[in-house]
Amino acid sequence: MAEQIALRFPDGTKARIKALARDGETQTALILRALDALEGQADKPAPDVDDGYQRQLDALEARVEALEADRSPAQDETASGADYTESARFMALGMQAQGCSPAEIRAALTKVCGKSPSPKHLARTLRRWSGQGESDG
Repeated sequence: MAEQIALRFPDGTKARIKALARDGETQTALILRALDALEGQADKPAPDVDDGYQRQLDALEARVEALEADRSPAQDETASGADYTESARFMALGMQAQGCSPAEIRAALTKVCGKSPSPKHLARTLRRWSGQGESDG
């Protein structure tokens, strides 16, 4: 038994349906043919429309991983030294005031925090930390 369905389409849809219809094909037959085609596509795995985007995303992720692998310890340190506890910063500044070598200061920071500024950046980091101590107090 046939069912009657009332549908509302945007302007121009009727003209598009007529343009797609085969000779002598009714609008209903065209819509049913289109539905059959859509159902047939649903059975197949959908083509990767975003395949290009996925390749770009994969390439970007690989670049980020490569850049992260190349980061030096100095780049891991934030400008404020927030990665180091206040007690670790005071310990390092105290060791510097006592005349300890940079290697000893770095070893102590590594022992306490699990990391330390690179030898190249230790002096600058200690100067920055000493400036923070003055502004905090």
